[in-house]
Amino acid sequence: MLGNAMPFSAQVANTADTAVSWSVNGTPGGNAASGTITPDGVYTAPAILPASATVQIAATSHADATKSDSAAAEGARSENTMTHFGSETKP
Repeated sequence: MLGNAMPFSAQVANTADTAVSWSVNGTPGGNAASGTITPDGVYTAPAILPASATVQIAATSHADATKSDSAAAEGARSENTMTHFGSETKP
């Protein structure tokens, strides 16, 4: 996965505003060290393996910022589909 792009998706329910904000390891949009993610959810891994081989990709609901979900992207693989989080809060 190093240096490659991978799409992530998130589903928001029970609201008209289904948009989400993306972050990588808690940084909105990510950074060069851990990888970046576009507003459309396309994660681009860094070319060099970060200190921690696993990064957390998170989506936060625009309609309710207390609603979010995350998935791990690890070195050469990832789980890139997030579960439905329209009515649940994950810490």
